[in-house]
Amino acid sequence: MNNFIKYIANFLPIACMAILSLGANAQSFEGEIDLTTTNPAIQEEAVVRWITSNGNHKLIMNGTANGKSFSYTVLMLKNDGNVRILTEINGEKSMFVTPMSKVTPVNPTLGSAIVTAGSGTTTIAGQSCQKYSVESAEGSSTIFVTTQVKLNLDDLPQLLKTNGIFATLAANGITGLPLSIISRGEDGKVAFSQTVTGIKPGPVSDTEFSFEGYTDGGTALQNSMKQN
Repeated sequence: MNNFIKYIANFLPIACMAILSLGANAQSFEGEIDLTTTNPAIQEEAVVRWITSNGNHKLIMNGTANGKSFSYTVLMLKNDGNVRILTEINGEKSMFVTPMSKVTPVNPTLGSAIVTAGSGTTTIAGQSCQKYSVESAEGSSTIFVTTQVKLNLDDLPQLLKTNGIFATLAANGITGLPLSIISRGEDGKVAFSQTVTGIKPGPVSDTEFSFEGYTDGGTALQNSMKQN
């Protein structure tokens, strides 16, 4: 299950950048952010709904990887030190719980990186964005960042605050939420991409973050293996 958790961490970079928004006094965004992701190495294409409110985060993920489809939900709740994975196993609502302290971001910390701001602005999902390029020995990234969507630093779980490339941007004083990320390896090929397709501010019900009715995933998985 640990490998499954690491795989899920691939989807979290867009949220990690939220720490680069204005500080704790900023009004925190509440609503839904829709995005798409690709990871060519595992032939992955996914659609993600990120719902956030008052320090609670819910990522609903659907897509394919290595020719297989997947569908699950990630919950990261305020004042809760766990990552909760909600899914179905043989029709049974199942939940896997892992301490955030045991989840290691998959993106490596960059070495000596050069961050360059592009000229002009680009509109993505209705938001004005500034282009940035990050170059390092590990590869390069092109990122479009908006400062029009505010997320409160204090509202984010620790897992979303640690990611190599984003720490690099923060160290260069870049604030905002990225709406597009394209990362390339040393060979110049795309290693990961992520694009926000919609931003829907608005109130979010507390029921969005409930895991009532879900049972232990480990038990459900064992029962499923016995049946097979």
